[in-house]
Amino acid sequence: MISIIICSINPDYLDKVTQNIAATIGVPYELLVKDNRQDNLPICQVYNQQAALAKYDLLLFLHEDVVFHSQQWGQDLVKIFKEVPNIGVVGLAGSAYKSAALSGWYTGVKELDAYRVLHNIAGRHVWLQHSPDENKLLHQAVCVDGVFIATTRENWKNIQFNEAELKGFHFYDLDFSIRTHKQNRAVFIWLGVHLEHITQGGDFGTTWVKEAFHFHTYMQTQLPACLNNTKVNDLKIANTWLDYLKTYRITPGLKIKWVRQQKLYLHPALYYNILKFFIYQPFRLSVIHELFKGKQPLSQAQ
Repeated sequence: MISIIICSINPDYLDKVTQNIAATIGVPYELLVKDNRQDNLPICQVYNQQAALAKYDLLLFLHEDVVFHSQQWGQDLVKIFKEVPNIGVVGLAGSAYKSAALSGWYTGVKELDAYRVLHNIAGRHVWLQHSPDENKLLHQAVCVDGVFIATTRENWKNIQFNEAELKGFHFYDLDFSIRTHKQNRAVFIWLGVHLEHITQGGDFGTTWVKEAFHFHTYMQTQLPACLNNTKVNDLKIANTWLDYLKTYRITPGLKIKWVRQQKLYLHPALYYNILKFFIYQPFRLSVIHELFKGKQPLSQAQ
């Protein structure tokens, strides 16, 4: 019933997720894996190649560093695609708005974002969980995070992952889900499965920033993407991402470009976060910050 597609670079993670899927999915499935350690192909190319080999009509593009803690989750996923009309994509984290401001899927606006993922960050378990409506497990969105992307074979054939523009390992998820939304197919965030993401928190450093510039350039006529003409202050989202990126290793030139291209220097209310954006990581202020709060820094946690 489900073709699960994984771009693998870690045999240990792959072995564990293979066993975990077999023990929890609850429906017939196939596993299509590309060992990408030597070829290092862009993830869009890997996903399209593997999807073309799939025998089932429901496709799941999945990271290998995950653990499902829900039982029979495959049955629930199949039911969603059978019962929800015009469905195109289902993810586990995402938003009902993607701004034109340089950013990922996260907006920081409670009414727009939805997510339920347990992050295992250097041995410290952190629940990332938010629902705009606690009475609903499905929330309509326009973009999803790439840890879990479920779609139909029909929608994949129509949209495909964007090999022409995306040559790395970032923004394939936003691109695919936004273009699905633009084709008037419904995108949803599903909060009905318990997934653990074994991660170091993701890398939003220099490579991610470079790909962010490229994504927002070729998608500029498609952004913002939203539901029902939602109006959001993109400057607020820009400020959220200034604060979020401050801990990552980003070259000074790219930081200057980030501020200048968006003309953030025209807004005095952003000056404090702009300052932190430039000095927080180089001066290791995160260590001082964590110690001040009485916590061990994540980078040193065991």
